[in-house]
Amino acid sequence: MFILSKLFTAFVLPPGIFILVLLGAALWAKRFRFFFFCCALALYGLSTPFLASTLLSPLENPYRVFNAPSQAPDAVIVLGGGVIQGQPLALPGDGLKRALAGVGLAKAYDVPLVYTGGGDKQLTEAQGFTQSLEAIFAPFGIVFSQKGEGFRIVLEDRSRDTYENAVLTRALFHDAPRVVLVTSAYHMKRGVTLFERAGFEVVPYATDFKLDVPHEESWRDYTPSFRNLARSYLALHEYAGMLSLIPRGL
Repeated sequence: MFILSKLFTAFVLPPGIFILVLLGAALWAKRFRFFFFCCALALYGLSTPFLASTLLSPLENPYRVFNAPSQAPDAVIVLGGGVIQGQPLALPGDGLKRALAGVGLAKAYDVPLVYTGGGDKQLTEAQGFTQSLEAIFAPFGIVFSQKGEGFRIVLEDRSRDTYENAVLTRALFHDAPRVVLVTSAYHMKRGVTLFERAGFEVVPYATDFKLDVPHEESWRDYTPSFRNLARSYLALHEYAGMLSLIPRGL
């Protein structure tokens, strides 16, 4: 009954219900049967752990181990991960994990934390970052300074994408900086590429892994879910982002 209940949920809620609709169209439509069948097959594949893991693994696996630098870096750079307006804790899940990891690293090395992110909303990602830090740490009497030496917060609030993250953050440094770059594991490959091209020496520190390692195979690997469709989307979005660098000569 447990398995049946999970299967029922998988195929009554999206994307499962749409897979069934497309299969029904492939069986009953007089035209475009092959098209409907291919759409159903693609949607099913992208919604299963097998294909989602296949797409994400090349992006995440190289960054599972943090090769800590023997000497303190010049700074810790955290890439913005979006913002949610209208609440004190303005960073979404991915962005919050990046932010907290960056604060811990910068504090441990006693170096500046550079948070880069503007976005296209009234509340910038950088503002959301400081707002979230205040919401989390202010009740404990912890205040983060944006001046002085050693650990402090430096904000870059004009960038709209990862390319601009790298270019506008590079303008904050004089010499070729050695930095620890903090972002989600699925986004790290593109982040490292762009920051190295901008003139940084990068040590990657990945957060927010989407895949379990090791993975234990089960019958659920063959049932569709929105969670796995979202994982597939993240991976495809990164591959598309890498292709978009080609016109820029990167």
